[in-house]
Amino acid sequence: MGKTAPILCSHESKIKAGQMQCGLYITKASLLQDIYKQAQQFTHLRVLIVKGTIEQRIRMYADFSNQQYDLIVMSYEQFHQDINRVLHVHQQHPFDVCYIDEAHKVKDAESQIGQVIHQLDTEERYAITATPVINGADDLHNILKWLRWPVASIVFYASAVVNVEALKEALSISMIRRLKKDVMQNLSPVIPYHLSVELTELQRELYDAVKGAVPGELFEGFSFYHIPTLLAKYTRLSQIAESCEIVGGVEGTAGSGKLERVEEILEDIVLRGEKAVVFSHSRVFVEIMHEYLEKYNPALLHGGIKNKQQQVDTFMNDPNCRVIVCSEASSREGWTGTVANNVIFTSKPWSPAYVAQCIGRVWNGGDKSIHVYSFIGEGTVDETLEKLLGEKQYIIDQPVKAGLDRGEMLRLLIKEEEKLIEAVVQ
Repeated sequence: MGKTAPILCSHESKIKAGQMQCGLYITKASLLQDIYKQAQQFTHLRVLIVKGTIEQRIRMYADFSNQQYDLIVMSYEQFHQDINRVLHVHQQHPFDVCYIDEAHKVKDAESQIGQVIHQLDTEERYAITATPVINGADDLHNILKWLRWPVASIVFYASAVVNVEALKEALSISMIRRLKKDVMQNLSPVIPYHLSVELTELQRELYDAVKGAVPGELFEGFSFYHIPTLLAKYTRLSQIAESCEIVGGVEGTAGSGKLERVEEILEDIVLRGEKAVVFSHSRVFVEIMHEYLEKYNPALLHGGIKNKQQQVDTFMNDPNCRVIVCSEASSREGWTGTVANNVIFTSKPWSPAYVAQCIGRVWNGGDKSIHVYSFIGEGTVDETLEKLLGEKQYIIDQPVKAGLDRGEMLRLLIKEEEKLIEAVVQ
């Protein structure tokens, strides 16, 4: 638990001591921005996040050659796609260390990621994961092979474990492990994760069109015909930041950067043997997610569900039901989901008290911490709303005043957004 900050601080210490110059950090796409923010918060590392179009990434690789960075961060998918460029950069300016975060992503030696990870040779290597073993000890084979463990030959035959005692002994020497019970007493009831999500190309196109629209401008082919007021504009922007499909636009993952991210986070939660509650401000998006996440046998809660308690009971008692997808307005009170300790917001309510109510559905009074994942669309009103909600939204062990209503909060959001626009113009 809390692996990223110590890794970043250790990396910075080695740079200051002259033991290394630059490292490569490979992680999941949804965690890129979180890694960057933690680097900014806890260190003075010069960090480059590699993402974007092929043209943008080519410029980034060229920029890396011309600038001094301490850490390059990219997703597994980007590493696989750009492996030749990464190897070229490594040849010109060698990485001293490679970190693979969520290392269970490379456990399958036959997968593309599991194969390509071996192509980059660095002097130091670190595998970081909270779930190193998912199906069995055999899952460790490709990870340990990447780590170049000398004992691998006596522990494994092919990829199967044949000497469990030798494996245990090797792990006891080479693995740093923090157990939940060792740190639980120091954890707050709520552990927030703010995950920055990049809009899809079509999503960004529609978002920018609505943002630049003047009152009365027509939009054909959508659920709204025009933007009569600023209030209407920012309501639409909030919806589009979640999914174009909410307003009648392009469907599925092409119209929502958040849809794939939900599945990505859920995959890790399920691998840990845990359950999750997902909240959206939009009933339309709740229905979309319910269909998209079918493989997790999701339960469903919104104002149109008549058998609400049956859905809750299924989530609480059926081990195959790993997630319940909820419309925030009709599901933030009146039911209990304490079997879960993960809450995901694809969009937020307009009041910190309402956010706290949603989180409270899974709180059982204090013997566990709740992981809260907030999806924030990059360069959207999500960022301003998150700032306005503040830390009060995570107070679940005492009453929180309701504060401003939706209309007042929206007006305050508009005021903040207009300030940003004025600052850019100036």
